[in-house]
Parts: sequence; C-alpha cells; structure tokens
Amino acid sequence: MDANAQAPAAFSPSPLSFFVLLLLLAAIAALALLFLSKSKPKKDAFIIVGLSDSGKSTLFSLLRYGKALPTVTSIEQNEATFPLYGSKEPHAHHIIDLPGHPTLHFLLSDYTPLALGIIFVIDAATFPRLSRSVAERLYDVLAERNVMQGGIRVLVVCNKQDSFVAWPREKIAQALEKEIDYLRTTRTATLDAHTTTASETSDTFLGLDNAPFRMSHLDTDVRFVECALVGQEPGGGEDDAGDGEGDGSGAQGGESVGGGDEEGGRGLERIKRWIEEVAAGER
Repeated sequence: MDANAQAPAAFSPSPLSFFVLLLLLAAIAALALLFLSKSKPKKDAFIIVGLSDSGKSTLFSLLRYGKALPTVTSIEQNEATFPLYGSKEPHAHHIIDLPGHPTLHFLLSDYTPLALGIIFVIDAATFPRLSRSVAERLYDVLAERNVMQGGIRVLVVCNKQDSFVAWPREKIAQALEKEIDYLRTTRTATLDAHTTTASETSDTFLGLDNAPFRMSHLDTDVRFVECALVGQEPGGGEDDAGDGEGDGSGAQGGESVGGGDEEGGRGLERIKRWIEEVAAGER
C-alpha cells in the first residue's frame, strides 16, 4: 500500500443536511398526528332514541325547523348538524334521530362512539301499557358499552303531557326503576346460563349488587323532563303555551335540567338548554 496515500475523510454533514433532516422528521410527526386525529371519532352527537310513535322525529323537526313536520315510520335515521331553532346560541349541533323499530335498535352502538348525549323519548300517555317495552329499550341504552363507561349523558323526555292520561315524570321514573330492577335479574340469569366468566356479563348488569335498582346508582347522568311536542311551534327562544309544565328535575340527585327551576319553564326549552350545556362542557 502506498505510504503516501491519504485515508478517506470522515463524513461531515453540512448545516443544510441537518435542516433537511429536521424538516423530514417534522413532516413525519405531523402526518402521524393527523392520522391519529382522524382515526379517533369526534364526540359531538346527540342521539334521539325511543319506541316508535313516541315523538322522536317530531322532536328532531322542532329542534331543526321550529315546527312539527308530518312524520312516518322510517327505517333510516335522520341526521344533520344545525343550530337549535330559536336559540341565541350560535353553535351547530350534530343531531341523530334513530328509527324506533325493534329490528333497528342495533344501530345505537354504531353511533355511541360519537355521542355526547342521548335523548330518550317516551310517550307518557301510552306508558302504562308499554312500560315493559320502554324499560327494555332504556335498559339496552343504559347497558350499551360506551354509555356504561360514562361520559354520555342521558335525558329522558316524558312526552305528550297534554294528554289527561299521561303519567308525570316522577311516576315514570319510579316505574322504570322497578322494571329495570326486574329486567336486570332476568337478563343476568339468562346470561349466566350461557356464559362461564363474570367478565362476560359485567357490561350488562346495571346498578349496584344486592340493592334495588336506582338511576342514581349509575355512572351515567340520567335526568327526566316533561313536555308536549305535538302542535308546538316555538319561536324566538320561547315555548308556546301547552309545551308541558314539567319542572325538569332529574332522577340523578333530583337536580333540575338546565340548572334553576324557574316558574313557567317549558319542556322543549329545557331540552334545548340541556343540549347546549352538555355541548358547552366539551368545548
């Protein structure tokens, strides 16, 4: 080997090379963050559920258009993002009205990852004869995995209070607690006969062991409000007469929907305030 031959110089990157490398790393990090943000669904939805003919679609149209439009039984959801009609709050809200037919109840699980709140509508006039069916549907809602994990609030709307046979919200809440107490016993027994581990049934048992079921035992915030939606066309942020005189107190600690319990408070306006308050808490 020639003694005069020089060893190759060590690689010495230029400042420009360092700059290009930093830009490349920053671009990779930005793409990773973008991918992660898109893969996680945005929680901004309010889901309206309940049995058929309870007034779900009427509530949807009142919230969007300020009037009750003609409705028919549907097998598809109504979904839109809009400011609540007549509200001074400018923010738009993502509202989803799910079909009430029993064969389509499975759709709820498709939307709960997006949900901030669930509005469960009850026909208070037919509730006495349909209490078991209403309780079964509410049980399914409360036992849904995303709901049980907390963070999704539930408002039970006791509709059709203009009927003289309608039950008040306090009576409905008590009846539902009794029905759910019965249902969780029968459902747990059925599941235990087909499962071998406690973890397989843990997501379906509501409330506390060895205690009668109460809404207040849930991690989920559940409240009740009265209203009469049919024929109501509120405007300017105020309810028309006849939109229910429910005081808005809830099963969860007896608190009122929307804070105070002002005289003359109306059911539809309470629903709007509840939506706005839940949404504001996530901003």
